[in-house]
Amino acid sequence: MVLCLFSLLGLTLLGLQFATGKELPKKRSDLSNLSQRNQERLARELRPILKATGGAGRLYVRSKCLGESGNLLFFPRIDLKPGSNRKPGIARIQAAFDGNKEVKIAERQPGLVGIWISSVSNDLLKTTIRVLELGPRPRYNYYDAIEAIISAKEIQAKMRELQMDELTTFASYPILSPDPRLRHLPDSMTNLTMDEALDQVARAFGGLVIYRECSGENPRRRFSIDFEAVAESAVDEGL
Repeated sequence: MVLCLFSLLGLTLLGLQFATGKELPKKRSDLSNLSQRNQERLARELRPILKATGGAGRLYVRSKCLGESGNLLFFPRIDLKPGSNRKPGIARIQAAFDGNKEVKIAERQPGLVGIWISSVSNDLLKTTIRVLELGPRPRYNYYDAIEAIISAKEIQAKMRELQMDELTTFASYPILSPDPRLRHLPDSMTNLTMDEALDQVARAFGGLVIYRECSGENPRRRFSIDFEAVAESAVDEGL
């Protein structure tokens, strides 16, 4: 069970970012750019570790909504320690985060590791989707698959109930046409939670699915879902 450390984490993560005494930038564009750099940096450092431990993962990050309007989902800077190449499996990831008490690491299923930085709420993630139909494009393209999951009627209804807003993720990546030799999802999945559906995306496409969530003075919570490729090739390798 993940410990609820949000109040402390909001201060701790910002402290991690600016331990040298620097202050957070004031302009929204500067905050957004810094957030993006922090995420890209962590993903880059995690990529070789994930390759050695199965090639797929889930990263959950909860932080404080920032910006003048309080709706910017800021990704904090998190420094990893050089992991021991001799450590097997999940122990290698644990070594990389060693000393960070706000982080929990667990194997969600064989070949798929979960990393929690503070405790994201599970009320949306645990929502069950009865039938998730995937067309050709979502089956072969991870961002389209993620959007199909979020667009499921059960997820949309739960978002309205919880007063949660999806923050748009801007990404540029090649759109792949259907080809059975490529990594892909099945044409439909039934009776699985949003969290389980995102697990399938991580495994099918060989990457790190990042779920980010923030809250602040505004009663509405914000979240976004991103994907960082880990596999070197889009070719299906039996995942």
